[in-house]
Amino acid sequence: MSPTPRRRSRRPYTIAFDANGGKWGTGTVQTPVQTNPDGTAAWPEEPVRAGYYLDGWYDAPEGGNQITADHVFTADGTIYAQWLSTAFAWKWDEATKTLTFSGQTSMPYYSYGSTDGIDGRPWKDHIGEAKNVVIKDGIKSVGSCALWNSPTLESVTIPDSVTSIGRDAFRGCRSLTSVTIPEGVTSIGREAFDSCTNLTAINFTGTVAQWTTITKETNAIPSKVTTIHCSDGDTAP
Repeated sequence: MSPTPRRRSRRPYTIAFDANGGKWGTGTVQTPVQTNPDGTAAWPEEPVRAGYYLDGWYDAPEGGNQITADHVFTADGTIYAQWLSTAFAWKWDEATKTLTFSGQTSMPYYSYGSTDGIDGRPWKDHIGEAKNVVIKDGIKSVGSCALWNSPTLESVTIPDSVTSIGRDAFRGCRSLTSVTIPEGVTSIGREAFDSCTNLTAINFTGTVAQWTTITKETNAIPSKVTTIHCSDGDTAP
């Protein structure tokens, strides 16, 4: 009978953390760490950078793949902090047709009565082709008319930091089939999802009781939405 082969331990790898413009305490250098037997590594305390907040750790200074604390390393390497400005910002990714909004503030509000109206949206040239919208954690509210009349929009990410969704924010997004509203939302503006003709259900991360406490202005939820999926069951809009 052949002996049972011994399980070999994964050799330790050296992982460096680059604050990429940020710093820990009074310095910018963090002592590299050795990986654990399972290939994971001990994560450092979060660095800081004036005027920015940490978006996450990546395998490149810009772009690249996000690396999380449960990542299993298979070689020595360096991971880099990537930052987002605390001021409101947006960017367009042509390859993925994605609009990304970030900041530790509210999104701008636009309306038909303002000087530039909805044409004042800096991202207006991408409204007719955006398929995905990512609102980064830190944004406090989705501005009125922010994504108004985005006919190609298929998915949207609304983070837990959002507490309100403005009037007409997603009105006319007729390709939108699913949306998740975080439990911290306290108000949904008038016609926020009006004319989202393919949206028949909404996911809500809170409870049915929490859903009932949200202030919903006239036609905030379109008539085609018949079900709200909550963490403890379904309810009507």
